[in-house]
Amino acid sequence: MVQRMFGTNGVRGVVNEDMNTDLALQMGKAIGKFFGGRVAIATDTHVSGDMIKSAVSAGLMATGCTVIDLGTVPTPAIQYYVKTNDDVVGGVMITASHNPPKFNGIKCIDGDGTEMPREKEEQIEVLYASEIPCQNWNEIGSLETYGNAGEDYIDAVLTHVDVAAIKAAKLTAVVDCANGAACRTTPLLMKKLGVRAVTLNADMQGEFPGHNSEPTAENLQDLLFLTKQIKADVGLAHDGDADRAVFATNRGEFVPGDKSLALIAKLTVIADKGGIIVTP
Repeated sequence: MVQRMFGTNGVRGVVNEDMNTDLALQMGKAIGKFFGGRVAIATDTHVSGDMIKSAVSAGLMATGCTVIDLGTVPTPAIQYYVKTNDDVVGGVMITASHNPPKFNGIKCIDGDGTEMPREKEEQIEVLYASEIPCQNWNEIGSLETYGNAGEDYIDAVLTHVDVAAIKAAKLTAVVDCANGAACRTTPLLMKKLGVRAVTLNADMQGEFPGHNSEPTAENLQDLLFLTKQIKADVGLAHDGDADRAVFATNRGEFVPGDKSLALIAKLTVIADKGGIIVTP
């Protein structure tokens, strides 16, 4: 029986114990054999990101894949890049999300930009457990870089909101980037929206010195206090790879993610005059 590798959010483990370069190299070869084409890769800010990314990239190139390195960007940014580039067959996000600095992980992105479904993860696990042949020296893949994936994602977000109305509102927001991938994107988004952003933990540090990157009320006390103290309109916080956003009211009250999701869904249905809300 093939060992299960993937959990609910990819393959994760303690770095240089169960998440080591041997595993990452073999996983890269398995993913490369599965995809067989141009594959994007990116990291969050966990300190081992470059090490794990290099090993996965080597495995991908050994099987003939061209690797496009997007650098450090939020998980939704690599998902958007994969979705909008027809010549890219999939992606790999090196992230442990909200887990402590000693962890890291490997998360697969399907060709349509969504998270890899379980049945495809099982195929990769079968490949991982097998002997995967490498390409000849003149058939190995190459490494490319692309540095604007974060900006592309932000520009796409802007097409879904009323930028003029937001600018006219002259809003103030307290933004906690959690020393994670959001440092590259959310302050830029606020600037393009004309929102005065007061930032917390907005420098990328994979030790997460500000607080644990899980965006819970307990970890966001500074955000809640400052939002109320300066009378900001809203508080906003992310986890390590910025695939989650949670909010605080102007009174410094924490809004659970389930509640904000329900509110956004309700407002979307109202704006569209009906319809069906789908979540992944």
